[in-house]
Formats: sequence, C-alpha cells, structure tokens
Amino acid sequence: MSPFSILMKELRTWCGLTQVEFALKLSVEQSYVSAVEVGKKGPPSADFIAKLIEAFDLDSRWERRLEEALDLSQRRMELPKGTSTETYRIFNGLRKQINDLHPAQIELIEYALKLPDVIKMHESQLRVTRAALGNVEKDLGQ
Repeated sequence: MSPFSILMKELRTWCGLTQVEFALKLSVEQSYVSAVEVGKKGPPSADFIAKLIEAFDLDSRWERRLEEALDLSQRRMELPKGTSTETYRIFNGLRKQINDLHPAQIELIEYALKLPDVIKMHESQLRVTRAALGNVEKDLGQ
C-alpha cells in the first residue's frame, strides 16, 4: 500500500468513522474510499487533500502529513530535461526491478540517497574540529 493509503485509513479510524461515514462527509462514494485505502486507486488530487482538511478541520500537523504522504505516493515520475545518461540507466534499472527489489537493495538505495546530507554533516563537524584544534594550537603558541 502507498503511504497515502495508510495515512488515509489512519485518519478515518482516528475519526472513528466507517468508510461509508467517511465517504459521506467527503461527498464521495464508499468504493472510492475503499479503493484509496487498499491502494487500488492512485493518490488523490491536491483538491481532495484540501477537502479532507476542511471536512475534518485538521490541524497543520495533519496537513503536513497528508501532503508528505501524497508526495511519497506518486506513481508516475518524470526525469527532468538535461538528466545525465548515467541517471537514465539507474532510473531504468530501478523501473525494471521495482517489484523484485530485495529489502537489502532498498536499504542501500535509501542510504545512498541520504549520503549528501551525511557528507555535509561530517564536513561541518570536521570544520568545527579543525577550528577547535586551531585555537588549541594558538593557545599553545604553535
């Protein structure tokens, strides 16, 4: 199931509503609610998210969670113009294997995607350490 499917079901149960009651409040069919919750229907539009927020008077926390889940649940992706050949190869390989990825592969891909942030953090820590060492050397008269 998609992140949005999981979150929508969580919201419905948090509200203590059946699918029928939830659908009525949103002016949609129960079958639509069911299809979204089980992942048969793709993520809804931004208008639907706005309707959810208004119908259930959701706070900013719920709004952020819904928007994030909507973004994470997109099924279609488009590579931007100017994308490198290497990126096309990686993207195509992922597309072909998407349903057969081993959990270890998924974990490695997730780690690789976090590397830029990890590198920035380590570079920042290294600058702080070097600055501190530089001050120590100055204090020691070196």
